Amino acid sequence: MKNSVNESGQIATRDTTTDVMRLVFMFMICMVHAVGCDSSRWTHWLTNLCYSGVLGFVLISGYYGIRFSWFKVLKIEGVGIGCALTVVVLAAFCDPAAFSPSHFVQEVLRLFHGYWFIHAYVVVMILANLSSPQTPKHFFPVIIAVYAWSFLAHLPGARKLLPSTPGLEFFSGITLFAIYLVGRLYRQQDWDAKLKLRWVLPLMLVCGLVVASVIPPTNTWCGILARYNSPFLLGLAVGLFWLLRRLPSISAPWFVKFLHWLTPSVLSIYLIHTNDYGHAVLAGLESDLANAGLKGIAAYLVLAAVAFLAGILLDVPRRFFALAISRGGLWKYGIMPPTTA
Repeated sequence: MKNSVNESGQIATRDTTTDVMRLVFMFMICMVHAVGCDSSRWTHWLTNLCYSGVLGFVLISGYYGIRFSWFKVLKIEGVGIGCALTVVVLAAFCDPAAFSPSHFVQEVLRLFHGYWFIHAYVVVMILANLSSPQTPKHFFPVIIAVYAWSFLAHLPGARKLLPSTPGLEFFSGITLFAIYLVGRLYRQQDWDAKLKLRWVLPLMLVCGLVVASVIPPTNTWCGILARYNSPFLLGLAVGLFWLLRRLPSISAPWFVKFLHWLTPSVLSIYLIHTNDYGHAVLAGLESDLANAGLKGIAAYLVLAAVAFLAGILLDVPRRFFALAISRGGLWKYGIMPPTTA
């Protein structure tokens, strides 16, 4: 898919496959948060596999390359503040008696300490300045060293042999930077062409079986083989990334416009359904579904779909507000899509 909508409403060049990938990966993340701490076998199996959605986002960044800038950081924070305001206003409308202005302040402060992925991604942006499009192959030993250390340091008993290394936790920016470099290497080495289906499917099968087998969540190996520093989860993510990039092209103008409108809300979906209000709503809905007889994977698919769609709908006020205060020009900076007839 190589189309988009330009300023005049005409179809222009755009890799819309990437938009589809972002939406798929975000739904997988919604699934992870919908399942939560459920320790049943099949739901936890699904959760482990969906963790690869987080790695998929980092692979996309590595494939296209990113650079640190304060404007990008401020843009992320601006989206977060807009989402916080939307959620707090909606909560106040639904339950005025429980509303307090401090709730908005608390939600804004969460942007600086409550969303680990945002903080880790800023670290990735800073470290990405060290790698130009022509240098990823020289970073390959770095990928192996950082990822291996992050993985081995979490093995049972490893703390007795390896020193504690702050910054190499499975959720750290340095660990995600190693995944980012894999994405750079993917593009430089043209893995789209070099990898074959007969190699990718066995890779995904083996890695998926290993990742899915570490259940229940109390199992020590679950925090090792099914987290972001796991080479097996990375293998699963790379295989899924390769498969999604081979999706058949859909060049229908309505589909291109729809994707172009939808994709800017991906970050908001994450921010809205993972805040305190989002958790409370999902917990209440889960209880209602259980009372209605819907449990297990089916219930969690419904919860993930609700989180996904609610994030899109609740992001509409923020996007229109951003468009209004910029008089239609903010889309040039990637915050809003262009308006079309």
